[in-house]
Amino acid sequence: MFQHRESSDAAGDGPRAEATVLVVDDDANVAFVTGDMVELLGYRVLRASNGREALDLLSGDACVDLVLTDVVMPGELNGVALATRVRRTFDIPTVLTTGSPTHHFMNGAGGRFALLLKPFTIGELNTRIASALSAG
Repeated sequence: MFQHRESSDAAGDGPRAEATVLVVDDDANVAFVTGDMVELLGYRVLRASNGREALDLLSGDACVDLVLTDVVMPGELNGVALATRVRRTFDIPTVLTTGSPTHHFMNGAGGRFALLLKPFTIGELNTRIASALSAG
C-alpha cells in the first residue's frame, strides 16, 4: 500500500530530500508555479488537476508524504472533502490553500487542516510544509 519516507534535513530548517508532495489544483498555471516552488524547497513533486486524480495517484504506487491542495475545485471533491478523505484513508498530512479563507467550502474544515493563504511566499510555503510534515 503506502509507504512514508523518512525525511532528511537537507537545508537545516525542515524535512526535505526524500519527501514527496502531491500538489492538487485545477488551475494548471497555479499547479505549475506551486509545484516549482515546492521543488525549489527540495521536495519531490507530483501533480493532480482534481480530487479524483489525486485519489487515483494515492491509491496507486505513488509514495506521497504530504498533500497540498486548493480548496475550491470543480467536481465532487473540493479541497476540504479531498483532505478529509486523504486523512481518513491514507493518514497523510494535508495543507489546504485558498485565496478566500471565508469561502463556504472552509466551513467544516475549522482547524482540522493546516491552511496557507494565497498568494503566499516561498518562505510561507516552506514553513507550512515543514510544519505539516513534522506534525504528520
